[in-house]
Amino acid sequence: MPTSFVKSKNDHSIESVPYFSAIAWGIFLLFAGFVYLLSGELRGATTALEAASFANAGALDVSTISADEE
Repeated sequence: MPTSFVKSKNDHSIESVPYFSAIAWGIFLLFAGFVYLLSGELRGATTALEAASFANAGALDVSTISADEE
């Protein structure tokens, strides 16, 4: 059996702390919430950028039509 899987009496790893799993899950959930909020901000920014892009495209179409009519 590999020696890395054998626990010794002086195991000072972070996983040996009794409340390690609670801290790890807490950090994981905080990171998941951060990613969720970040994706919402990104969705809002892309929506605003898309609306501005359509507005600019509409303005360009109007200006080319009026230039052709002159």
